[in-house]
Amino acid sequence: MKKLTLLFLLFGLLIASNSFATGITFTFDNTQITGTSPKYLEFDIMVFADASGTKVGDLMAYVNYNSAGFGTNVHGNGKVLVTKGSLISSSDYRIRVNDNGPSRLAITVEFNQNDPSAGSDLPTAPTQLLHLKMEIADQTQNAGLSFQQSLMVGQQYESDHQTKYSPVTANDTYDGSLPVELTSFTITAGNNSATLRWSTASEVNTSGFEIYRSTQEDGEFQLVASYQNNPNLQGAGNSNEGHTYQYTDVNLVNGVTYWYKLADVDFNGHRNFHQVVSVIPNTSGTNLQRQEQLPESFQLHQNYPNPFNPTTTIRFDIPKFQQGMVNMQLVIYNTLGKQVRVLYQGPIQPGSYTLVWDGRDDNGEPVSSGLYFYSIRTDIFFAVKKMMLLK
Repeated sequence: MKKLTLLFLLFGLLIASNSFATGITFTFDNTQITGTSPKYLEFDIMVFADASGTKVGDLMAYVNYNSAGFGTNVHGNGKVLVTKGSLISSSDYRIRVNDNGPSRLAITVEFNQNDPSAGSDLPTAPTQLLHLKMEIADQTQNAGLSFQQSLMVGQQYESDHQTKYSPVTANDTYDGSLPVELTSFTITAGNNSATLRWSTASEVNTSGFEIYRSTQEDGEFQLVASYQNNPNLQGAGNSNEGHTYQYTDVNLVNGVTYWYKLADVDFNGHRNFHQVVSVIPNTSGTNLQRQEQLPESFQLHQNYPNPFNPTTTIRFDIPKFQQGMVNMQLVIYNTLGKQVRVLYQGPIQPGSYTLVWDGRDDNGEPVSSGLYFYSIRTDIFFAVKKMMLLK
């Protein structure tokens, strides 16, 4: 009788344990169209737990896709790249990818440690598990992304390789149009500010737009503006007409390079990110372009083309030195030594830069044909060169 009572007690504890097991949810996020020819759809698979205190072990994701848009057997045909997300970036995890059918991927995350405490904590907020890049075969089709939840149940484990996450929720979908692109997306420098402008030819299920900013091209981007609290960023919903949007980011530091991402958000909350643009705010409001390499010395290069009409490009180098930024002035003069245009004035980061002069003075008026001088000046460097405007 005591043995029977003990068995019932253990059975009850087992039921209670399963009833309160931590669940796991899979979603799609951060979709974007990249590339030119071919084009790719890139997106993240995100996961989160319904309670804290668990660690990631072996996971399994089955992803359906529209074969009319991507082709069939995308892994076997080399049309998909799957990489680790931030949650499993350590060497403790590896991923395996296979075709589970003509229009379904099977992606396995394997936890290679025998020490359960070495696993990554699974947070209660959506976190990047995997990043997928799929080549688009037919841009007239939709993505048709979904999870095959029935195959994923019972395949998600905590880091002890024994405890299963339960329940498993994987009912999110993304069926966005594959060829969605902006007709234009530009950024203009201002004094301690930057203005972004973009246009759409049409919109489908568009709730609005979000703007993200970073001080490093490959760094972490922070949300700085959203349609949820800025009426000017609210989308047109479903519209066959073109729309133009604008947003000015203020309180920036002159001379610092800022990178921006634009995301359109659909009715289901999915984000489609567009290309990254950069800008360097400055007092003159001219657009600078900064290259990645750091030069070893100051240098002012000859403009090109020269002679020119009506625009020419000026290139200069600012080396890296101790204080990090340097105050610089780039000015154009006429043959009488009179200032014609201040192209840049203020602090600037080290780097190799290009800047376009449009042949106009500080008042925005076109200047006449003739010889002009352009000079660069810092606390420790000065250089001047000649150029010719021919109309």
